[in-house]
Amino acid sequence: DGLSLSDWQLRRVQEMLSAMNEKPSIAGLAAECGMSAGPFSQAFAEATGIQPHAWRRNLQVDHAKQLLAASDNSMEEVARACGLADAADLGQGFLDAVGITPEVWRYRA
Repeated sequence: DGLSLSDWQLRRVQEMLSAMNEKPSIAGLAAECGMSAGPFSQAFAEATGIQPHAWRRNLQVDHAKQLLAASDNSMEEVARACGLADAADLGQGFLDAVGITPEVWRYRA
């Protein structure tokens, strides 16, 4: 059996991943839980069904959807507000998660 995350560990890691202005490392997340990176990633995936970076990316895309629907901010502004590098990073993450570009999603929203 692999290691598992307790409720408090999962909540804490999700809080850290949710901070849009920071990009926590797997090593940092693991250390917060008193684990090494490999077992931590496995335990997180067992608890959530996806890897930590994918969980964060989904959160960023959800946040981007809210911003795109509620504002006329540029793609660069939306990307930065979601903790992404730039509009290209936003576009790729959005395309991977949603299947369309953020521009098309905004037009349809």
